[in-house]
Amino acid sequence: MIRKIYTCLLAGISILTFTATAGASGINDLFSEIERNNGELKALREEGRATVLESSSENTLDATSIEYSPFFKRGADGVASSELIVTQEFDFPTLYAARAKATDAIRMVSDEEYAAARRTLLLEAGGLYLDLVKNRRMAGLLSRRLDIADSLTGVWERGVKDGTATMLDLNRIRMDAMQLRTSLLDNESERVRLEGELRVLNGNKPFVAEGVDYPDFSLPESAAQLTELWLSADPDIKAGAAQFILSQQEERVARQGWLPKLTVGYRRNTEMEEASNGFVVGASFPLFTTGKKVRAAVAKKRAADLRLETIRQRSESQLTARYEEARALLRTISAYDRRLMDETVSLLTKSVMLGQTSITDYYTEVQTIKEREETYQDLLNRYNRLLLQITVF
Repeated sequence: MIRKIYTCLLAGISILTFTATAGASGINDLFSEIERNNGELKALREEGRATVLESSSENTLDATSIEYSPFFKRGADGVASSELIVTQEFDFPTLYAARAKATDAIRMVSDEEYAAARRTLLLEAGGLYLDLVKNRRMAGLLSRRLDIADSLTGVWERGVKDGTATMLDLNRIRMDAMQLRTSLLDNESERVRLEGELRVLNGNKPFVAEGVDYPDFSLPESAAQLTELWLSADPDIKAGAAQFILSQQEERVARQGWLPKLTVGYRRNTEMEEASNGFVVGASFPLFTTGKKVRAAVAKKRAADLRLETIRQRSESQLTARYEEARALLRTISAYDRRLMDETVSLLTKSVMLGQTSITDYYTEVQTIKEREETYQDLLNRYNRLLLQITVF
């Protein structure tokens, strides 16, 4: 009977060993699809384009004014005299240049805010992707455990019939198989949920990738090296910097608000058969509004500067915390001896097949290894999430 158990289990057992493969192509494919298909990002692109066009449209000449005044008097047939005035009002020329630079700054703000929103969505999608990797790994692990339980069930059922095994041991194996089937159903539900959320982010289009696995990320050796790169590439910092540049340019525009609006035009007056032609030249001075506009622009610039400094400090603090946590997790992950766990399961399996270990003791020992394996998968997922947050810009 023991030899039968040994033979059947060797046929059904395949120790699950995960190796980290380079899944960067899979997650990069996902990122490309999200950026191409996500409706929110499409809307942000259009909103940015509209904002720039609105700013540009405000930096044009005002409407041309045409006035015609006919005059009548007693004793004269029809129009006795008339006046035609055609005028064009425009701002002081330097204001147009200042506003054009402000429009460029608005375009920069739009681009950087889009990049920040894009990164947020990619991190969300990347987190779902990493959870899907873990889900698939756990599905493989559970399936292989279930294969072992099913093989044990078949062998112990025959053992109960011929009196070489107990019903208590058979029920213990059946309970384990039942739990594994339930876990697999939960795992499948989780997979459907993750793929559904990815589909929503992907513009309601399914994401299909070959060999979904953890990306081949690498943690930089020093925090200083990472910080220098981060502070120059973080979309939130760049968006804050763009807002500050825009506030500077808006202050320059406001400070030129005291410059007069100029008016030029043509004027024609007629009196019976005679007509006279001339030019219209004028200017208007905004004496009572410039001061408040300048103070408001200065306050906006100060607020943008303070906000940028806050973003930098928060971003650097978060980066340092994530880097240190990732290093700690990497040390913990490295302490796990996967080969030892696999070899221990093999030895326990051999021991129970030879009758040296009871089914109860076997499951007690294997359960400990299962828990360690699941903890290992949790740590691996957390580690890759941290690296995702550190490396995606």
